[in-house]
Amino acid sequence: MKLIFCISNLFIPATLTLIKEAGDKHVLVYTDQKGILEFFESIHLKNVTIYYRQEIYLRKSLKSIVGYFKVRNKILKELQSYSFSELYFFHNIFGMIENWLMKALSSKMKIYQIPIFNELQFDKKYTIKSLKGVLRALVIDKVKVEPLWNGHRFIYRASDSFFKSIKAKIIKLSIDDAFIKEIIQDTFRFGDSKMVLLTGSVIELKQVSEDEYIKKINVLIEKIGRKHISAKPHPRLNNRYGFENDLNLIPSFIPANVLFSKFKIFIGYSSSVLSEVADNGGIAISLLDYFKPVSNQYRNTYKNYLNDNLEKGIIHYPTNIDSVISILRNNSELILDNNL
Repeated sequence: MKLIFCISNLFIPATLTLIKEAGDKHVLVYTDQKGILEFFESIHLKNVTIYYRQEIYLRKSLKSIVGYFKVRNKILKELQSYSFSELYFFHNIFGMIENWLMKALSSKMKIYQIPIFNELQFDKKYTIKSLKGVLRALVIDKVKVEPLWNGHRFIYRASDSFFKSIKAKIIKLSIDDAFIKEIIQDTFRFGDSKMVLLTGSVIELKQVSEDEYIKKINVLIEKIGRKHISAKPHPRLNNRYGFENDLNLIPSFIPANVLFSKFKIFIGYSSSVLSEVADNGGIAISLLDYFKPVSNQYRNTYKNYLNDNLEKGIIHYPTNIDSVISILRNNSELILDNNL
């Protein structure tokens, strides 16, 4: 039996491929994301059981810390009640509880890491605040982490020494696109629109001001035409703004990276899905240069991240609406409205 830690929508294609490889053998998919739970409940795979843990909040109080330990130990005990010998995971940031669980389980099973993307190219930054985060991870979760500063907040990455301590073996995985296409076509219907607009997170993560975003996203939607676009919200930060609310809606729990057989054009901001789109032969348009950013450094870091994760495709970075329309006209068979 396989145990798979799937704690991001980015990991669903790889998770589905591992499920396919398991054949008739049972698979336990562990997740802390409600959207991933909803996705697997929708596709009804017979050999899959979902283990869903709700969010656990650790606050600065003895009661909270004790409660955190109790819940974490309860999760470990419940996972140990299943009979599995292999654990697969994809992450190297976030997932502190999952890292603790992997360490607790590592003596009894083989652990495999499947890297999905290159690391975020943020600089390490040690401050009093970040050292508190490092110490918290080491004392509470028994995980050595490195603090990365993205310009607004710290992101904690598990160190190489941690992965060595759990004897994680790095393996490569070829995504089974045919299997994913079959699942999506048998389960969902998306209407007649030709492209996907990846919405949410840009304002919430303070990448672009709300006024700037609404003004320019409205122009983009109006120029392209509402009938051509479906909105795919971020799985957690799923607010929509301006004319985004007028678009055909793809449920937020459906990962964008399982939609490549249906849609060939994806427009987003800094989503790593754009790198996947480009490498799968689709048209990937990033709006990093279209909007005026709150932080140029933040914008440039994400552009480098998207480009570093490309293997063979290209991502387009238009600077204005005319550039967007030109990219669509030159790279697709999409028939835009007559007034464009």
